[in-house]
Parts: sequence; C-alpha cells; structure tokens
Amino acid sequence: MTSDRDDAADALPIGAPAGMPPEGEIDLGASAPAWLGATAKLIRPLCVGALMAIPTIGAASVGITAIFDRATALAMAEASTRFLVGIPTDIVALIGFLAGGYTVARSAEKIVGVIRR
Repeated sequence: MTSDRDDAADALPIGAPAGMPPEGEIDLGASAPAWLGATAKLIRPLCVGALMAIPTIGAASVGITAIFDRATALAMAEASTRFLVGIPTDIVALIGFLAGGYTVARSAEKIVGVIRR
C-alpha cells in the first residue's frame, strides 16, 4: 500500500542493522564448523517445543483416561509422581540451569542482538 501524502513515515527497513546477523541466525564464532549454526538453528525450536509439549500431552492423557477409568488415571498420576521424585536432584538442577541459561541468552539475543567478531 502506498501513500501520496508528503508527511507519511518512511518504510521500516527489512533485515538486520549493519553488522548484525539476520534474525534467527546463530553466530558460533569463526572456529565453529559452518553446519553447526544451521543445525543449532533447526534443533533449538524443536527442543523448546518438545519441552512444552511433553508435560502437556502427559497431563492431557491422564485427564482423558480419568473420563473413562478413574482408578487407572490415579495410577498414572502416581506413577508419574514416583518417576519425577526418582530423578536425581543434580539432574533437576542441571535442567533448570540449562533452561534458565537458554532463557537469558535468548532474551539477550532479542534485546541486544548477536554480536559477530
């Protein structure tokens, strides 16, 4: 859509500012193999999606089962709880640390951008 008005704002430029990689590009440094950045760019959203989907699907399956058989749903919930309690604390801390680090790094990328050297 175009405007014939003289006071119309200029169009916003498409793409990253000079010296910045395009949105979503991951700069791993000059020593990293070329395929690694593309692989990380592909895998990262899949991992985040899986981390969100797994508990949601698990909870939904227990809820749907509860509609048909309350005892089985309670057994599923008990088994899930025992599984989670059985995970070593160090592993839980590692997962939390990685998730927190990812969140901070991704937020910094969106706010500041990835700086190429």
